[in-house]
Amino acid sequence: MDDETFKIEVLSRLDQIIELLQSALPEASLEEPEAEQGKAEGPVYSLNDEMQDAMQRWQQESSN
Repeated sequence: MDDETFKIEVLSRLDQIIELLQSALPEASLEEPEAEQGKAEGPVYSLNDEMQDAMQRWQQESSN
């Protein structure tokens, strides 16, 4: 399996896991209700941000 195929498979599986968590735990949703937005003190590091950072690190490591 080449790197691109592996990356696509991993991202697909992560999407499935996120959907499963969102259905089981409404608080795991990536979208925050308007009432909840702005409540957090300090910087917020969302699951999307974490996934993007992980992908960037993985791409950097695989290109070296």
